[in-house]
Amino acid sequence: MDHYQGLWRSLLRSMSVVAFIACTWIPSLALANNNAGLRTIPLHFTNHVNQVANLYIMIFGVINNDHGLGFPVGTNVYVTNTQGDVAITPAIPSTAPRSLSLNVGMGTEINLTLPKLSAVRIYSSIGVPLLVHTGNIMGGGIVTPTSQNPNDPNFNTKFDFAELTWVPQPAPPNHPEITTNLGVNVTEVDSFGLPQQFTIEGTDPVTLQPNTALTSGFLSTARRPDLLNMLESFGPPWNGLIVGDDRDRALAPNLAIQGGFFPANYLDSYINSVFLRYASSPPLTASLSAAADPGSVPNCQKPPLSPTILRG
Repeated sequence: MDHYQGLWRSLLRSMSVVAFIACTWIPSLALANNNAGLRTIPLHFTNHVNQVANLYIMIFGVINNDHGLGFPVGTNVYVTNTQGDVAITPAIPSTAPRSLSLNVGMGTEINLTLPKLSAVRIYSSIGVPLLVHTGNIMGGGIVTPTSQNPNDPNFNTKFDFAELTWVPQPAPPNHPEITTNLGVNVTEVDSFGLPQQFTIEGTDPVTLQPNTALTSGFLSTARRPDLLNMLESFGPPWNGLIVGDDRDRALAPNLAIQGGFFPANYLDSYINSVFLRYASSPPLTASLSAAADPGSVPNCQKPPLSPTILRG
């Protein structure tokens, strides 16, 4: 289950994804601009697993209210170069998907720039770029790969992604320098393709202590095969959750059922027993324990977080 962790953004230190440490940081509050007039922060990837094939990175999102230079609010854009410049998504038909990824090669250290966008996704793929489309609509939203569809052109490609959004927010009391909120989500719940890790540093939203760092995920290249091997050892139908010609990813049962890799009714008995258990008293209750500090205040009762970090 994903959990929230939060940091006020005075200094953003690092973020890591897909077995490559993706580091972001703000060395000062004077941020650079890209071709759309958007503020930017450095984004550094350290490649831990891909030493034999090129790494491709695709970054896209939506212009928020920091728009300018001909990009109105709500425009779907993608990052076109390592400097963080953006372009409106092109009209790409579903019958002829193409790549919008950056080929960053086989280097172990890759420097990119992340512009201030909402609803961002950062995809990484090994060996070949991901093929996407926009429903043949210029400025349309990018239709992303489906992990469970054997007919998807990316089905046999190793890839994974992180989600984030970087938006304005009102400054908290006595901190006029904090005006934006950055939230990150490593999405490895429904599908696991590549190890991911990020570290983020800033001011804790509860204690307001600066230079607080949080790290999520893992980097060990051995963990991926270990996890897949363990799943394989469970035998049918669980080994059917591993899909792709080269064990490209493991799926959660719900996605595997959609793709026809897992029996649709296999979990019915268990699910029904859970529903029956809580159909009457005692009721089902949930406790939140994902705050950045070990205190007792639930995350949902805290003030807005900046940046917010969603850990998976």
